[in-house]
Amino acid sequence: MTSNQTSTIKGPRAVDAISRQVLGIDALLKLVEPRSEAAAELWGDLGQMSFLPPDIRKEELERLRRLDGALDAPRAHALDEHLAGLPSLKRTFRRLEADEVLRDADFFELKRFLFHGLSILRIADGLDSLPSADSELGELLQVIMETIHPEQRVSTRFHLADELDSALHHSREQMRSVRKRYKVRRQMLEKSIISDHKGSFDIRGRFRPVDDEPIDDMRLQRDDGLYRIVDAEMEALADELDAARQTVSEEETRQRQRLTAFVKQHAPTLNELKQLWLRFDLRLAKVELRRHLQGCWPKTREDDDGPPLSIRGGRDPLLSTSLGSDQVQPIDVELNQAGTVVLGPNMGGKSALLRLIGLIQWCAQMAFPVPADECAVLGVDRVVYIGSEEPGRSDVTEGLSSFGREVRRFVDYWDVHGRTLWLLDEPGRGTHPEEGAQLAEEICRRRVSSGDRVVAATHFPQLADADGFALLSIAGLAIDDAELERRLARASDVGESLEAVLRRCMDYRVVEVDGGDVPRDARRVARALGLDLS
Repeated sequence: MTSNQTSTIKGPRAVDAISRQVLGIDALLKLVEPRSEAAAELWGDLGQMSFLPPDIRKEELERLRRLDGALDAPRAHALDEHLAGLPSLKRTFRRLEADEVLRDADFFELKRFLFHGLSILRIADGLDSLPSADSELGELLQVIMETIHPEQRVSTRFHLADELDSALHHSREQMRSVRKRYKVRRQMLEKSIISDHKGSFDIRGRFRPVDDEPIDDMRLQRDDGLYRIVDAEMEALADELDAARQTVSEEETRQRQRLTAFVKQHAPTLNELKQLWLRFDLRLAKVELRRHLQGCWPKTREDDDGPPLSIRGGRDPLLSTSLGSDQVQPIDVELNQAGTVVLGPNMGGKSALLRLIGLIQWCAQMAFPVPADECAVLGVDRVVYIGSEEPGRSDVTEGLSSFGREVRRFVDYWDVHGRTLWLLDEPGRGTHPEEGAQLAEEICRRRVSSGDRVVAATHFPQLADADGFALLSIAGLAIDDAELERRLARASDVGESLEAVLRRCMDYRVVEVDGGDVPRDARRVARALGLDLS
C-alpha cells in the first residue's frame, strides 16, 4: 500500500454503508487485523475509502505477490511481535507540532517505536523493499535511540539517564547524598525515641506512644494526637534536600528541552518511517488474509478488452467460516456483457452470487486478496447493492415501504458521476408484478445504456426474456421429488435440520442459458423447509 492509498478515504466511497454490510466487507476485514496500533486503526476504515487508482493498485498488487512469495511463517511470527509493540506516536507528534516539551511518557513511547522499528528492519531483512538495519536510515534510528537514552544493553525501557549530561549526573549524586544523610539522621532519632518511650512511627513519620500519657521530650512535638520529630539538623537537611530536588528538576527539564529539540529535527524522518511500517503491516495483513482465505491475488484492468468479470472457484468467506469450507460449493462465473440477468430457485444462491460478485469487485480494486482460485475484473468507480437484504434504515420510521426504500436507493445514485456496478436483488418485486417487471427492465436498460454494469437477480419472466442481456441461471435442485422426500425423511430420523438438507440438495453452479422459463421450485423449496401444502 502506498501513501496515496491512505488519502483516498477523503474521496468518494467505493461502497456505501448498506452495500458494505450486505457484501460482507466489514466482516471480511475482521477476519484478519494488522498488528500495529496505527495500521489497525486504518484497516477498519478501508471499507469507507474510494477505490485505488489503477497505477497504484497495479504497483500494490505486484508488491503483495512478491511479499507473499518471500514471507515464511517463522519470520511472519517474529514480525508480528514487534509490530504489535509499535506505538502510533500520535501524542508525541501532537506535542511536537504544538511546540510543547516532550514528557517522559512521550520519550518512552518514542523509545519503543525505535526499538521495535529497528527489530522489524533486522527481521524483515529487505522484505518489501524495507531498508536494512545497517543502512543509513537504520543507523540514524540507532543514533536517535542512543541519544535520548544511552544504555549498555538496548531495551524498550526509558528514563532520563545520568549519562545524558554531567550536570544532571552531579545534581542527582548531590541529591542522593543529602537524602542518605537525612535518612540516617531520621533513623537515628526514631531509634532513640522508640528506645526511650516505646511505641512506633507510622508511614507519615509520626510517633505513636504505647499509651495516651503526655510525653515530655524536646525532640517531639504534639501533632493531631500523635507526635512529630523536631530536630534542627534534620530540618536543615530537609531544606537542603528540597533545594537538591529543585536543582535535579531544573536539570531534567533542561534535558527534556534539549532532547525535544533533537527529536523535532528528525520528526519528518520518524513520520516517514511510521508510514513505512504502517504500509508494511497492512501488506502483511493482506498476505495473512490471502492465506486464511486460500484465495488469490486478482487481475484488474481498465479497458473493455475482455469480460467485465471472471471468477473461478469463488467462495463466500463468511459462509466458509460459519458452515465450514467443505460445506461451501465453489462458484465459477463469467460476466461477458454490461447487463446480466440471474435466474434461479428460491434459496438457490442468487443473492449469495450477487454478494460474491460485489465482494470480489471491491477486493480486486482495493488490492486485497480475493476469495477465489482465479479472478479478473474490469474496474468501476463504485458498487451499489439494492435488494431485500439491506439492513435496517431510518427510512422505515419515515413510513417507506420496501419498494419505497428501493426507489430511494436508486435515486441516491442515479445521477452520480462515474461507472457503477449495480447489484440488483429482485428489483421491482415490492409492487404489482406486471408493473414491477416493466420497471425492473427499464431500470436495467437505462443503467446499461449510461455505461454502467448491472447484475440483476429476478423471478420476472419479462426481465429474463429481455434482449441485450446475458442470461445466467443457478442450477438449483438437481434431484427429483421422490429423492427429495427420501432425504428429508432421513434427515428427520437423525435430527438434521431441513435447511442443511436443502443446502446439500441444491446445485449452486452458475450456468449460461439462452432463455426459457424462470425456475419454478418454490413449492419444492417450501416443502423442504416444512411447509407441505399437498
